[in-house]
This record gives sequence, structure tokens and C-alpha cells, in this order.
Amino acid sequence: HPGVTVEVTAGPTPQWLDAARATGDVIYSGSEAMMADFQRDLAGVLDAATIEPLYLRPAVILVRPGNPDHIQGFRGLLKPGIKVMVVNGAGQVGLWEDIAGRDGRIATLRAFRRNIVYAAPNSALALKRWQDDPAIQAWLIYNIWAIAHPGVAQIVPLEPHDRLYRDCGAGLTMRGMASAAAREFVAFLKGSAGAGDFPALGLADSPAGVGDEVHMPGIAGYRAAAGRGGGRGATLATSRATRRGRCWRGRRADGAGAADRAARQPAGRSRLRHLPR
Repeated sequence: HPGVTVEVTAGPTPQWLDAARATGDVIYSGSEAMMADFQRDLAGVLDAATIEPLYLRPAVILVRPGNPDHIQGFRGLLKPGIKVMVVNGAGQVGLWEDIAGRDGRIATLRAFRRNIVYAAPNSALALKRWQDDPAIQAWLIYNIWAIAHPGVAQIVPLEPHDRLYRDCGAGLTMRGMASAAAREFVAFLKGSAGAGDFPALGLADSPAGVGDEVHMPGIAGYRAAAGRGGGRGATLATSRATRRGRCWRGRRADGAGAADRAARQPAGRSRLRHLPR
């Protein structure tokens, strides 16, 4: 569908929910729990039969660049006095508890909980706190936040027995079901062409697909992707949309700006625009 862009709207759910009911074509999420909430909030709008998990990303530990506290793995977060931040909202509801409880020992949960100095309601607020409070030594979150924000943090992988993955999924609205462009866009995301773009953003359909299970193509891969058609802003749009979840809306592109984006976009590829939130 030449001339059709893909507008990506992210942000807290109340900011976009009414617009999604009226004009949204595709709803996407950062976890199955998030998608279940969308099914409830968009009852009669979101077609549950079309929802499908697309790609996974792993939880990791983010530390300050250079890892000055020499944190290695989840057990490093249990040492007394380590200041840890978690996210307990959006696509990460219960994430830290699921990881801390994997060994079946209540002592592990207790030790980790004692070290939590801030539980952010969402990842964006966690990023702000990370930047504003250098006393925080570690941040338990998905890998994509380091990839999307080069230089802000360094990835320390979780050990295989502690590692946890959650998915990015997508589903069509009733309006989207009636749109050939929306259906084809979701097919693109699920197909081999779309799958080729996601590893650079830290997502894949299996651990092997993202390289060494946690490092992905990493920062270098992200920067390489950012240098291709559309520039860094377009790549960040995909990353933000994937990790935060919300809705895609296809619409006809007009004006010189859209024409310029089309000129930079490889033939046959969907264009992405990140809307202000």
C-alpha cells in the first residue's frame, strides 16, 4: 500500500485509549498481562481472535557504564546494601518477583526485596529516576532499554536459570480487520521481512535469534539499524512502541515531510512514525 504510513502512539493507557477505540487499527502490548488488560479495556473493539505473540525479549540487569560495582548476575543483587530499582507496572507487573522466586527459596525474595530502593510504575519513569539518582546501582528491566538509550547503562545478563522472557504481541481492532493495509502490516510484522528488523532492537522469536541469548546484536547493532532509512528517530519509534505497547494507526501520507520519508524508505517496507505522547 504505497503512501500509507504507520503511526505509532505510545504512553500511559489513559492518554490514548479513547483514540484507539475510534481510530486504532492494531493494538500491541509489552506482555501477556498487558494484553489481557487491553482486552478488558477495549472489549468490543479489540478482536481477541487476532491476538498473537510476536517476539520475546529477556529481562536483564542494567548497571552504570563500566559496571563500577562489579555486579555479576542476579546473585550480585542480593548482597546487603546494593541499591536496586525495579518496574512493577505496564509490561513488568510481577517481573522481579517471578525472577527472584525461580529458585524456590523465600530467603532469595527477602534479600532482593530489602535491596529495592524504588519500584517505578512504568519504564519511562524508571529511566528518569535512573538518570536523576546516581545512587541507584542496578536496574532490573528488559534489555531493550539499554539498546534504545546507548550510554545510559550497561547490560549484565541474568544467569540462564534466572532468565525470564516476556513477549510483544499484537492484535487487530474491528476497524483494523476491515483494513487491508492493517492486516498486511501485521502479516509483515509476523513474517520474515519484519523479523529481520527486530533483533537489532533486542527482540526475537527465540534466544538463538538474538545472539548469545542476552546481548542481542547489542548497541552496535542498534546503531547500525539507526543509520538506515528513516534514521534514528524511526528506529527509536519501533523500540518505544514495542516495549511500551499501545496502538498502531495506518493513514494516508500527505505533504512534503511524508514524501521525504517515503523517499528514504526502502521499497516494500512499512514506514513508522512516533507520535508525541
